Amino acid sequence: MVNDVIFYRHVFPSWLLAGTTLRKFGNIAQDDGKDKLSRKIKSKINLILTLNQIHSSKIINADNINNETKIHTGDGFYTSKAKTLVVIKTADCAPVIIVDIKSKKLLLLHAGRKGLEVGIIRKGIREMLGKGAYISNLRILIGSFIDSCCYSYNMKNSIYLQIVESNIMKEQFFFVGECTSCKNNKYFSHRQGDYERMGTFAMIR
Repeated sequence: MVNDVIFYRHVFPSWLLAGTTLRKFGNIAQDDGKDKLSRKIKSKINLILTLNQIHSSKIINADNINNETKIHTGDGFYTSKAKTLVVIKTADCAPVIIVDIKSKKLLLLHAGRKGLEVGIIRKGIREMLGKGAYISNLRILIGSFIDSCCYSYNMKNSIYLQIVESNIMKEQFFFVGECTSCKNNKYFSHRQGDYERMGTFAMIR
């Protein structure tokens, strides 16, 4: 069986569907990417939402979106609605999933160098708390990204600092821990010359 998607079942409660497509899945940014993903995850979906990503700290409230026709610009989605699948695209930037495991609130972020420099993770955690999440209930997964072995900017250190400075305990967050450039046979990597993108997705069932 071809391993073309990683599902993060070991990190989050069963009510959350979350994962990342791999190189073998193909380019999530293609026109048929959303349909292909929908078929792969085999779960009832009301909306599939993607972003025009701009390396910012702008987060879109998906609870206010009722259709897929409008293209929204930003680098993160918040939602507390069931069956709304949110997707971000990466190829060296870090996908970050933040979940309140008690109140079923979800945040999905695209965190590249520019986004980290303007504090996208710190802002995202503040927004979650502003929506009624509790700091002790948060669980965070940071998917694979380009590490300092292949990139002059230390993404991992910036991500780590923004999380711990937000009073998140070490046992509440998890790094997948693979470098997308080193493992270019598994992941797409912009710095290795790939134009394709992987998709990290999350949905409250």
